[in-house]
Amino acid sequence: MCELFGLNAPRPVKTNAVLKEFYARSATNPHGWGLAIGTAGALSLPEKEPVAAGKSLYLVNRLRPDICATDMIAHIRLATMGTVDYVNTHPFYATDAHGRRWTLAHNGTIFGAPALDRHFVLQDGSTDSECILLELVARMSAAPDAASAETRFGILADFASEISRGSTPHGNKVNLLIHDGEFLYAHTNFKDSLFCATAPEGVWLCTVPLASVRCEWRPLPFTSLCAFRAGELVRTASPHGHEYIYDPEDYRTLYAAYAAL
Repeated sequence: MCELFGLNAPRPVKTNAVLKEFYARSATNPHGWGLAIGTAGALSLPEKEPVAAGKSLYLVNRLRPDICATDMIAHIRLATMGTVDYVNTHPFYATDAHGRRWTLAHNGTIFGAPALDRHFVLQDGSTDSECILLELVARMSAAPDAASAETRFGILADFASEISRGSTPHGNKVNLLIHDGEFLYAHTNFKDSLFCATAPEGVWLCTVPLASVRCEWRPLPFTSLCAFRAGELVRTASPHGHEYIYDPEDYRTLYAAYAAL
């Protein structure tokens, strides 16, 4: 499966050692890597390539100078939907009608979610993950009071619940890291696949606990959207309860449907 990495801190943190450990896991996630960083504001446009992180000369050179940030989303990809191309490499970003930039990385698979269907023919690439971002941005654009942090959190929490439930018997696997220029949001509905460590320098998030962060890693609150700001968990939604339980038949059915297109 793909893997996610995130950081939210009150002051810039040097991240080179942690990123090197995270990207070393690309041997089992060889279809692309990405990185978006920020300092108390919107994340940079993502740097990404549709190659294994361990084979990227660009990434080797990128990790040599200090990389300091308060906010970060990183991703390594194991493709389940979409070809191995730049346009299908995470993180994705888009700007809503209010001028707010959203950055998203996804670990999971959408087996059925009617709200996303319209985006499969409009998106630049061919992933379900990009469709999640496009629908999220559409909902934020339609909200007249999206400048309110409370409104954005409510829209996101409802959306995470809706697409986790989906329209198929087992629902969808929806592990997300999302940044809106002010908050880092995280969500998981697949057991033990997104962990959180609260350290003196800030909050770290990762699919698999990293040894270079010498703090206790705990599972992220389950089926609950979480919002982080300045290194603290500031809001947690009520659990929606739509857990995804792995069933290989879900993937066989999905691949058969795409093979028929």
